[in-house]
Amino acid sequence: MTNISIKKAAVWLPETFEDSNFIAEQTGVPEKVVREKMGIVRKCRATPDIHPGDMAVRAARKVLKGIDPLSVDMVIWTGSEYKDYIVWTAGIYVQRELGLRNAHAFDISARCGNKILGLHLAKSLMMTNPNLKRVLLAGGHRTGDLVNYKDPGARFLNTHGPSHMTNNNKFLVVYWIQPGTEPRQKKRKTKRKRKRREREEKERKRERERKREKERAGGREEKSRTKKRKRRGGQRTKQMKRRREKKEERKSEKGGTNWSRKRDIS
Repeated sequence: MTNISIKKAAVWLPETFEDSNFIAEQTGVPEKVVREKMGIVRKCRATPDIHPGDMAVRAARKVLKGIDPLSVDMVIWTGSEYKDYIVWTAGIYVQRELGLRNAHAFDISARCGNKILGLHLAKSLMMTNPNLKRVLLAGGHRTGDLVNYKDPGARFLNTHGPSHMTNNNKFLVVYWIQPGTEPRQKKRKTKRKRKRREREEKERKRERERKREKERAGGREEKSRTKKRKRRGGQRTKQMKRRREKKEERKSEKGGTNWSRKRDIS
C-alpha cells in the first residue's frame, strides 16, 4: 500500500463579519448568551457578490502556488449544496477557473460530513487507480444565508458553518499527493497486530501444553495408584497366608501334645 497524505491546505476568509452584538440584536438572544453559551465572538460573512464557487477558487489558488495545473488529476467539490446556481456542478466550475485541463471534476453532497467523505473518497480512488496522483478537494459555504434570525425555531443555527465551525462562509482546500512510500503509521499498526497475534498464539500453545501435561500427570497418578493397590493386595495375601500357616502349625502342635498325653495315660 502506498502512502496517501495531505500535502497542502489553504483557507480563504472574507473580510466582512458579524459580531455577537449584531447576532444578539437580530435574534433577541442576550449578547452574554451568544458570547459565553454559544461561544460566538464574531463570525465571517461574505458579501452577497461572493459565491461558494468563488470562495473555492480563491482558496485553491493559494494551494496551487508553484504547482503545475496540468499535474492535478481530479477535483472533488466538498462544499455546500447551497451553491451559485440550482442543479449545478461546482467542481467543474473550479476546474475551469483554475485551468486544470487534465482533471476530472465532480461534486459530493453530505452537508457537514463533506470534508471527511471527500478525504475517504479521494484516498479510495487513489488506491484503486495508480494513474491518479494528485487530487484537489475544494468547497465554499454560504449556508448562513438560509438562517432567519427572527425565527425562534431556526435562530439557534446562527453558528452554522462548514464542518460545524463557527466561522461561516469560509472555505477549505486540501491538496493530495501520492509519493509511493509505505506509511510508517500503518507499519507500526501491522507490527503491533503481528506481535499481539504471536503473543496470543504462544499463550494458546502454552495452554495446550499445560492441558496435555495435566492429562499425562493424571494418567501417571492413576497408574501409580493401581500399582500401589496391587502391591498392597499382594502384601495382604502373603500376610494372610502366613497367618493361616501359623494357625495350622499351632493347631497341629496342640493336637500332637494331646495325643501323646492320652497315650501315656493309657
